[in-house]
Amino acid sequence: MVITHEVVNQAPPRTDVNEFTSNVALVEAVRRWGRADAGTRAHAEPGALTEAGALVGTAEFQHDAELANVNEPVLRTHDRWGNRIDEVEYHPAYHRIIGDAVARGAHTSAWAAPGPGASDVPPACHAEAVTVPARAASASTSPDAAAASSSSMPDSRAR
Repeated sequence: MVITHEVVNQAPPRTDVNEFTSNVALVEAVRRWGRADAGTRAHAEPGALTEAGALVGTAEFQHDAELANVNEPVLRTHDRWGNRIDEVEYHPAYHRIIGDAVARGAHTSAWAAPGPGASDVPPACHAEAVTVPARAASASTSPDAAAASSSSMPDSRAR
């Protein structure tokens, strides 16, 4: 890819960030109301949410999230011979994201390991995952991006 100019009015890419441990409000909510083994504690090993947060923060996951968002599912009502099939075709990136969530038990962890705070883990996993595509889609219009871009641009009023 040939770079034709320097872009200075966009927020920098947010990759290789743990989207759980860097979200102070989410960590505190899980600590206060969730399962002790779901997030992190001072004397505990990182839990499922920390692992999921690391995955969600990778450039590969974020690229898959973007692909899954821009490639809408396609309804196929009939096959090429006219037989009714009613299937929905999803982009492979969607399957990778769902596969990662299923592998980590995001959809069943409340029932697989019942107990106090068990029902807080799936929403916390969801909160981690949905921030990535939303952030990618709105990066150019977010107040943070505007602040970052304005702080790096010369002040035209100074002339």
